[in-house]
Amino acid sequence: MVGKLFIFEGGEGAGKTTLISNLRQELENTDHHVVTTREPGGTEYAEEVRDALIKKRPETNAYPTPRAQLLGFYSARYDHIEKVILPALQEGKVVLCDRFELTSYAYQVHSLGPDLHDLFIILHRGVCELLREYDLNYILCDIDPEAGVRRALDRSDENTSFDEKNMDFHRKAHEGRQVAQEHVEDCFDFHTIDATKTPQEMVTDSLKIMNI
Repeated sequence: MVGKLFIFEGGEGAGKTTLISNLRQELENTDHHVVTTREPGGTEYAEEVRDALIKKRPETNAYPTPRAQLLGFYSARYDHIEKVILPALQEGKVVLCDRFELTSYAYQVHSLGPDLHDLFIILHRGVCELLREYDLNYILCDIDPEAGVRRALDRSDENTSFDEKNMDFHRKAHEGRQVAQEHVEDCFDFHTIDATKTPQEMVTDSLKIMNI
């Protein structure tokens, strides 16, 4: 059995985490072996990097620069791929990942550092080399940025650097996810679902795409 990777992308409040949890239950009920994970994160090292990069440094009350964030997130990503994603795919499992490269491009490149595009492409090629032989898929949970941010802020009592950005930032990030697709489609297939639907409808739409 060949492992499959399904990455769920979308803006704040798109319901990715709930969708992944519901999909895991559905798939395990039909005897699939499932691994759920997230980015940035997924390994002890990657979680430490996540914590360091998305919160203000107490000594300076500032965030790392976009370049530092991009490099840090890819350092975490490679660790995550090598320790979690690849072993699961090699064992024929279904991997459900909450965010991946589209978010890196949307935030660190399109929204914060357009001059980092070439660096992103170099880092992305390394991801392709590691994963190219597997079935790789993005499922974009599409929602209007304003509606998504309202959802996210209503449910959270802890702000990160991304939650605090104004709506122009979130609109630009939404646009960036669309732009990013053309830069990573060399090794991923793309699909879109409507994130304004009910949780069960999102599960149904996702399962049709996944076809497993």
